[in-house]
Amino acid sequence: MKKILLSLLSLLSIFALLAMLAVATAFAGSIKEYTADLVDVKSGKAVARYAVTEKKMRAESLEKGDSSISIIRLDQGKMYALQDDKTYLEFPLQGDRIPTPQEMGGMMMGGSGPKTRINREKLGTETVSGYEAEKFRVTATIEMMGHKHSSTHLEWIAKEFAIPVRTESDGKVVEMRNIQIGAPAGSLFEIPAGYTKNAGLEDMMKKMKSGKF
Repeated sequence: MKKILLSLLSLLSIFALLAMLAVATAFAGSIKEYTADLVDVKSGKAVARYAVTEKKMRAESLEKGDSSISIIRLDQGKMYALQDDKTYLEFPLQGDRIPTPQEMGGMMMGGSGPKTRINREKLGTETVSGYEAEKFRVTATIEMMGHKHSSTHLEWIAKEFAIPVRTESDGKVVEMRNIQIGAPAGSLFEIPAGYTKNAGLEDMMKKMKSGKF
């Protein structure tokens, strides 16, 4: 049960992140197909890797101790989160977009889930990784069970890409680098052979919705 709860918390954080990266109807950006590394500017090390097409996206963590992989398939209306134990979690998308944290909480626990608000303030325009990007201050506020939590970060958005070309949070700056334009391998967006669906999480969700958990 502890393992399932940890998977649930991990998935919520993934959805919260990706909900801010994807637009309402499809992945934004005039460049529709590419791969890129997300690099920690201070250390020069890649911390994540992305593969993107018009209807598919893969986000893979390269951080030490974190091997999480998320695959979003707008063409299937589903998102998959691959686990270290060769299982995967599956959730429906909301139409052709990623659920907000509020919608995700509602799917898991019934009701409306946590309330979320995102405020974006444009600060100017800068050049990042060779692309002109608009700089924003983004403040996200989540209210749940009587508690309110707010966080603020900076992000730079280029019209060419779905993913911010630079993000700064808590003093850490990451940038998109090693950008390769062109279609990623199709296998990147498939569940690898040998993985099985995590039924334990589904059972827990059903119990939470029925009030039996």
